[in-house]
Amino acid sequence: RARQLPRRGASQCAPACGSVDRDADEEKLLGGVGATLRGASVREGQGERSTAILAVMSRILLVADVPWVRNEVHASVTAPDFEVDDLDDPKEAAVRAVDDGYDVAVVDLQVGSMGGMAVARDIRDRAGMTGNDPVPVVILLDRAADAFLARRAGAAAWVTKPFDAYEIRTAISQALGIAPVTTASEAGSDE
Repeated sequence: RARQLPRRGASQCAPACGSVDRDADEEKLLGGVGATLRGASVREGQGERSTAILAVMSRILLVADVPWVRNEVHASVTAPDFEVDDLDDPKEAAVRAVDDGYDVAVVDLQVGSMGGMAVARDIRDRAGMTGNDPVPVVILLDRAADAFLARRAGAAAWVTKPFDAYEIRTAISQALGIAPVTTASEAGSDE
């Protein structure tokens, strides 16, 4: 799976393979994301052009102080394209999420002395104060009735505990604006 970056100019992306043109604009664009590039070559029309396969690892900040919640999230998003860092102090979440450049924050509703809604608002406010890109937040709710709270806090997505791997990966993918990674059994395949 490859995450597409914003496109500029005349360069085009082939969504099926995640390849991008490698011109000066792309070099500038990719320089700031820490993307891993592997060279490749693709035939286009009459000639052959050089491309690069884009493999981007999504960095997730998990803000939870309950071991079973951390274990479930880690087990659910174990994949080469996700890196998960734990944080059990919600007061540090906004600084870490925004200043350290995380792609998404997953926050438990009941964490420490702050709570997930306050953490989500702090992350949004910190991004606004520093001028950094906003970090989308996924909130882990205790009950489905709390979805309106997550919406009011500005969460990009939410999941009700207990959750399964598909639900949390889908919520994270939704927050990142990418298609979720699915397995054959999750997609309903008989294979």
